[in-house]
Amino acid sequence: TRKLIKGQVLKTEAMLMAMTGRGTSGYRLGLFCTDFGGRLGWGHTGFWNTFVFHFPSMDLTISGGIQSHHALKGVQLVEEVLSVVDQNGF
Repeated sequence: TRKLIKGQVLKTEAMLMAMTGRGTSGYRLGLFCTDFGGRLGWGHTGFWNTFVFHFPSMDLTISGGIQSHHALKGVQLVEEVLSVVDQNGF
């Protein structure tokens, strides 16, 4: 996701603009643009509790997988990681 958002995957910028919608929130060709407390995160959550989000404003990518159906969802874990980042000034 990090390389994709930085323009290092697709051949043309127009292809990336089609996927990101120039920052428009919502679903775009496999990507979600999610607001995490004022920070836009580009990414996706998977059926099997996998997730990845890249935050261009922080140059931070958070990804993972959860082995339990009863665990927090990926978006909730990303929010928790961002909280730790904010508290520690990373």
